[in-house]
Amino acid sequence: HQLQEALRIHDSGDAAAADPVYREVVQALPEFADAWYLWGLVAQDLGQHEEAVFRFGRAIAIGGEQAEILHHLGMSLQALGRLQPAAQCLRTALSLAPGNPECLASLGNVALERNDLQQAESCYLQVLTLKEHFPQVHYNLGTLYREQSQNDKAAHHFRRTLELDPGHWKAHFSLGLILQFDNRTLEAVAHFSRAIQLNPD
Repeated sequence: HQLQEALRIHDSGDAAAADPVYREVVQALPEFADAWYLWGLVAQDLGQHEEAVFRFGRAIAIGGEQAEILHHLGMSLQALGRLQPAAQCLRTALSLAPGNPECLASLGNVALERNDLQQAESCYLQVLTLKEHFPQVHYNLGTLYREQSQNDKAAHHFRRTLELDPGHWKAHFSLGLILQFDNRTLEAVAHFSRAIQLNPD
C-alpha cells in the first residue's frame, strides 16, 4: 500500500513528497530492489545525484543489472561529471537492451560532453533511425553540427526540433544565431523574440 501511495505521489509530480514514503518502504523491506530503484528516481528528479547513484547501486546489488536501472545510473553519473563510468553504464545497458533509443541518446549526450563528436553523431543518427520523432536528439544534433560550422545541417535539425516541440526555446535561440550569421536578420529576430516569450528569464 505504501509503495502504491509513493508511486501515486511521484507520478503526480511531487518527488519531494514521495521521498519519505519510499524511505518507509525501503526501511520495511530493505531487500526490495524495485523500491530502491524507484527511490533513486525520486533522488534523480530532485537533483540529488549522489544519493541517486547510491540508491541505484543498491537496486543493482540486490536485483542484478537491469537496462533501465543502468540507464538512470549512467544519467546521474553524467550529472556528477563522471563521464567515463557513465558511458560504461550506458554501454552495459545497451548490451542488455540493444537498440533502446533513450539509452542511445543518453550515450550520445555523454559523448557530446566528452567532445567525442563522432561518437555523439553516430549515437544520435542511430536514435533517429529507431525513433525519428525525438525533438531533443534533433536539437543535440543541431548543436553538434553548429559547433562544426555545418550550419545548413544544424538549421535543418533545429527546425525539425521546433516542428516536434514548438515550445523548445533553445532551438528558437540556436536557429536565430544561424539566421543572424546568414544576415537573415528579421527571421533571426522572430526566433529570438519567440525564445524570450517562452523563457522570459
